[in-house]
Amino acid sequence: MYQEMTIASATPVVDDESQQSAWASARIARRMDTETRVWLRASLLPEFDASNSLNGLKRRLAQKGFYLAKSNAGIVLRDCHSRVEICTLEALGVSAYALERRFADA
Repeated sequence: MYQEMTIASATPVVDDESQQSAWASARIARRMDTETRVWLRASLLPEFDASNSLNGLKRRLAQKGFYLAKSNAGIVLRDCHSRVEICTLEALGVSAYALERRFADA
């Protein structure tokens, strides 16, 4: 599911010294502050709404530097550069079940 790709300028900046994106701190913090959550929702929810298929959603997220993956927590959003788990879809206000139903026929 992961492919090497260019991270769009709307995503956090990559630190050239450590070769980690700003999302790498999620590995340590294991929680997201309110401002970051609001930024992610504002940035990504339009991509979820505009997508007509799962492949279309994957392309749209990849253009912003993210991808979806399965984990013990359900479907999660990950950073393409560092592969760090950012948050669950539910944390973004997206129901994985609703997405599955919506894209079932697509």
